[in-house]
Amino acid sequence: MIAQTDILTKSLLVDLRTFQVRDGRIVDHDDGCCARLASKSIATGMAEVLVGIDGEDDFGGAVSIPIYRGGEIVSTVVMAIAPKSAGVGVFEIWEPVEPYEEVRLRGGYFASLERFSNVSSYVRFEKGNGLPGQVWSLGKGIIHDNLPEHPGFLRAAGASAGLLQTAIGVPVLSENLMSAVVLISSAATPIARGYQVWLADEDGFVLDAAAYQAVVEEDRFAIGTKISAETPLIALARDCGGAVISGADEVTEMSRSGAGANLLGGLAIPFYSGEKMQSITALLF
Repeated sequence: MIAQTDILTKSLLVDLRTFQVRDGRIVDHDDGCCARLASKSIATGMAEVLVGIDGEDDFGGAVSIPIYRGGEIVSTVVMAIAPKSAGVGVFEIWEPVEPYEEVRLRGGYFASLERFSNVSSYVRFEKGNGLPGQVWSLGKGIIHDNLPEHPGFLRAAGASAGLLQTAIGVPVLSENLMSAVVLISSAATPIARGYQVWLADEDGFVLDAAAYQAVVEEDRFAIGTKISAETPLIALARDCGGAVISGADEVTEMSRSGAGANLLGGLAIPFYSGEKMQSITALLF
C-alpha cells in the first residue's frame, strides 16, 4: 500500500492510495475504509464507489479503480474526495448494458449536484458516444476540458450549472470493458492540477491528451510531445507493474519547465493489453 496525502494540499482529494494485489489479495492490508473499498473491487472485478455520511465521515465520496494485467487485478487506486461543504467534485462508474452496446450509470458521488446526478442516472451512452462511450470504444484514458463548451460532453448544460470544468474517463479493462470511471473536476476546487494521457510507442510515450487547472501555459506539454520510457513517473509504474503514487522528484519531467512547475507529486494509472503496457493516465498534484 502506498499513501501520500501530503501531495494533496492543492487538491479536493483528502486521501489517495494505491494497493498492490497478489493472489487476489491486497499486500499489506489494513482495516481502513480505503482498503475495504479496494478489497470490494478485487472481489467484484469492477470499479466501486462509496458515498460518505454527512457529519460522520471526513470524506464525501471515494472510488476504487482496479488495474488489470494479463487478465488479473494487479493493483487498485482509491481516491477519497472532501465533503461537499469543501467544494464540488464528481465520481461516476459506468457499466456496459447487455446485449446492447451501451453504458449506463452504475453508481457515483455527486456532492451537491442533485440535478446533474438525476440527469446522469437516466442517460445511456452508445459505444463511442459521450465520454463513457468513448472510453469503452478506445480503451484508454479520455480527457474532456472546458465541459460547458465541449461538443463531446453530452451533459454540458449540467456541467455548466455545476461549474464543472474537466472530466477524465478511465477504463477498467480485462479482455473487455468491465466499467468506465469518470472523474469530474470543478474550476474552483480541482481534483488535480494536471491530467495527461500517454500512449506507448516504440521509442517511449507520446502525449495523446492533456488538461490543466493550475499549471501555467509555459509549463504545459503540447499534444504529441514525446518522453522517454525512463521518465521517472513512467518508469516507476513500469517497474511496479501497476498504479503508483509519487512525490515531487518523480514528476519534474512531466512539465516543460521541470521543477519550475512546483508539482507536489503524481499518480500514474497504467493500462495493459495482456502483459504489455499500452498507455498511462497521469494526475499531477
